[in-house]
Amino acid sequence: MSGELQLKLLGSIQISLDGIQVEGFISAKAQALLCYLALNPQPHTRESLATLLWGEMPDEDARHNLRMTLANLTKLLPSHLAITRQTVALAPEASVWVDVFAFQQALQNIKSDVKAESLKKMEEAIELFQGDFLKGFLVSEAPGFEEWLVLERERLRGIAVRALQAFASHHAMRGEYAKALDFASRLLAIEPWREETHSRLMLWLVRSGQRSAALAQFEACRKALQEHLAVEPSEETKRLYERIRAAGTTPKHNLPPHTTPFVGREEELTDIRERLNHPDCKLLTLAGAGGIGKTRLALQVAGEMLWTFLDGVYFVPLAGVSAPEHVVTTIGSAVNFSFMGNAEPKKQLLNFLKEKEMILILDNFEHLIAEADLLTEIVNTAPHAKLLVTSREPLNLRAEWRMPIEGLRYPSLGENGDWNKYSAMILFEQSAQRVQPSFSMAGNTGTCVAGICRLLEGMPLGLELGSWDTVVRRSPKEFNRTWISWPRRCAMCP
Repeated sequence: MSGELQLKLLGSIQISLDGIQVEGFISAKAQALLCYLALNPQPHTRESLATLLWGEMPDEDARHNLRMTLANLTKLLPSHLAITRQTVALAPEASVWVDVFAFQQALQNIKSDVKAESLKKMEEAIELFQGDFLKGFLVSEAPGFEEWLVLERERLRGIAVRALQAFASHHAMRGEYAKALDFASRLLAIEPWREETHSRLMLWLVRSGQRSAALAQFEACRKALQEHLAVEPSEETKRLYERIRAAGTTPKHNLPPHTTPFVGREEELTDIRERLNHPDCKLLTLAGAGGIGKTRLALQVAGEMLWTFLDGVYFVPLAGVSAPEHVVTTIGSAVNFSFMGNAEPKKQLLNFLKEKEMILILDNFEHLIAEADLLTEIVNTAPHAKLLVTSREPLNLRAEWRMPIEGLRYPSLGENGDWNKYSAMILFEQSAQRVQPSFSMAGNTGTCVAGICRLLEGMPLGLELGSWDTVVRRSPKEFNRTWISWPRRCAMCP
């Protein structure tokens, strides 16, 4: 019978031919021989195969058993074996699919920094891993095969572990905690004694708002370590547990409320979340012109990450700080820290931040760059703290990660289509409708607004002021009266 021979060996063994399960193997060693030939497609001498599976027997008995087994396989799979008097192999022209090959081809060279473009294919490959290689498969009195089986099992398990670690970290850095938790849980199902994975699960659970589950995960960690290694969790894991307990049931922050909806910036939000979740990024500067939307962007991403930092997310407005020496006290006030005694305020603040896992949004830092060394001291002293700085200029610090902020997306010249795919157009319309509910970008009005957006290069502050000037400086009544003629009178219209 010809057709595709399919072997699923990651987990319980499954052998099928054209989708129909193959039955009639005379022994487990017949299945073992087929699996070995599938994973080692080069020709093998009869002597080596006899030794592999019947090495405990006299040579004549071993050769006899091999002949009987080959006859059984030939009967079941007549078109898939190439057997000579000296060698045995799978037929080169036979159609054979083995899950192990598909699995390792996609994942054996995986790195910790998974690329988004290849992620889908690799995550599909990890689904092939339904358990250890040949899980539960037993072959008696075959030490050669058993040794090969153990080595293959460990090798393939290692590939699965590295892949699951990479996937979990990738999604956690993007703030996709549901996926990160799924991959981490699957990793613990393979190796339940991995304390580092338990710790990450605790963090990701609390960051996704599941504080009770995070505390319960510590108990699962303690039980697994005791059962498998007869040890207690490390002091670091215990400290994490205490920090989660102390964090309470509501996130700590002083973020000001938003008075308007947030528009666009999906890519920037993702990039900022990834960088703030990156273990090496301690200081991220959002650099751009005044009015470009740095503060609003920083507040938006901070609001989405309230549970990411157990000790809080704090907004530190610095626009009104005229002297660099006041930066320390301004930060202290924002995080509700009281300076006491005669000790240097900076030293007191650094000691306070030392064990804190928090994010400080230092807003409008451009006129205080002379005090930027303070940020380096915070980075060096507080390993769990993150600094998100908005500034018109880069800080030029060694620890600094920079992210340039530009305007919102706007249509190119001559474009006249769906305005709702451009965040600059949406912001202009929303701003106008707050004072003139009947404002619409229908007809020539949208073309005119597109010209304004191009002139302002998508700058949010300019768009809000422009919409106000367009609608408010003329009364709603006058605007309604001149609705049709206004776009044609606008000097910025095509």
